[in-house]
Amino acid sequence: MTVGTIRATVLARVVRNLDARSGQADALLHEVGLNRGLISDDYSLVSLKSYARFFDRAAAELGDRWFGLRLGTEIRPVDLGPIGALMSNASTLSQGLDDLCRHIEALQSATAFSIHRRGAQTHLTYRITDPTVGPAIQDAEFTLSATCNVIRSLIGSHWSPIELHLRHPAPQTTAIAQQTIGAPVVFGNSLNSIVLRSADLALAPLNAQPDLRTFLERHVLDLIQEKGSHRSTAERVDAVIALLLPHGVPTLARVAGEIGWSARSLQRALTDEGTSLRTLVQQHRHRVAQAMLEERTHSHAAIAHALGYADATVFWRAYKSWTGSPPSGIRKGH
Repeated sequence: MTVGTIRATVLARVVRNLDARSGQADALLHEVGLNRGLISDDYSLVSLKSYARFFDRAAAELGDRWFGLRLGTEIRPVDLGPIGALMSNASTLSQGLDDLCRHIEALQSATAFSIHRRGAQTHLTYRITDPTVGPAIQDAEFTLSATCNVIRSLIGSHWSPIELHLRHPAPQTTAIAQQTIGAPVVFGNSLNSIVLRSADLALAPLNAQPDLRTFLERHVLDLIQEKGSHRSTAERVDAVIALLLPHGVPTLARVAGEIGWSARSLQRALTDEGTSLRTLVQQHRHRVAQAMLEERTHSHAAIAHALGYADATVFWRAYKSWTGSPPSGIRKGH
């Protein structure tokens, strides 16, 4: 399992906003095991779990349910560092979003962005793959809101998504969320995602200079190499499993392609580490199922979809085979 980290520049923005509205930033940082010294260097790494807890506590301190969603509307490509620069110089929005999906680890690890084209609609999904992080409600809303705003910066302020989908349940009122995003916000989904028009993917970012991309991509890859030099093959595969599993059990060839290896090389590397793709898929399913069950907000059908099972019955049987007991702690509706 990959333990998540995030660049301090993201945490710093939350801290600065809290500083402007409350005097409690240092106390809240201390509560989650962080301190202000950690954000002095934008490129330093902090715990993703601690960041997400701080974000949720900051919203509670401010009494602002939509803190993350609103903060996301301030984000521009420049705020994403080298990834944002790479996206800004893409030839099309499609290429820019591919950059985000392929290189998110330069900004945040144990995280998967993925694009799924479904006819006239395309879903851009966001998922934290470290199950210890928990629901991370403010982070999820901030990330999707920020991504929407980055897209607006790339192709024009007129742009809006078709819908925003969020995993967590809806609060009592959602009008502010829809006004902020400029589109319907649908809660209680199996995945966090932005639904956009597939036709928008062909649009070119404003003022792009594609000739800069080789330099920028090299910089992004250097950042990823710096972060990932000690990651095992199993950890890299686990991140790909999280990305692909909601769409069916990934094959060895598909996983190998995602990380740029041949299937034979990947099989050999996993064997050398004493594991296999099948074992990693089963372990991932077990971890994510436990995490979603503990949240007590997901139906069996939603968990089945997130784990790549055909339906809730197949998930129920699989869970019982792992634990000897049927899944529990789920709301009605499975």
